[in-house]
Amino acid sequence: MRTTDGRTWFAAEPDETDVLDVARAAYAKLTPKQRELTCPMLVQRKELWPYQVTITRSFDLAPGKTVHAGDQVLVKDVQPGKVDVVSEKLNARFGAVPPATDLMAQGNGNAVGIAQESRDLSLLH
Repeated sequence: MRTTDGRTWFAAEPDETDVLDVARAAYAKLTPKQRELTCPMLVQRKELWPYQVTITRSFDLAPGKTVHAGDQVLVKDVQPGKVDVVSEKLNARFGAVPPATDLMAQGNGNAVGIAQESRDLSLLH
């Protein structure tokens, strides 16, 4: 686990945290369409890919090049277990694991948007 300021890491047993309660609450807020979306499905559904994602955890790309949590990067490709992105700030293209980004959250949002558009279009006919 990590403190909210990102400065301290520590170990904790799952029953010493509220991680499951938080995860269950987040899952309960998802629509059925959002619950259906998995990372492998997102790989195949390019129309759900966001233009950019936010990095959710900091890591070193190379000496002197750190990708920080909160950095916005452009999505170039989504593959199983990997999101190819470009950091304009670092002038670099690199792969990130999906959990190090908000890819799934944005993909879920896009799935809802597309479902709503489809519903709206069907009402017009």
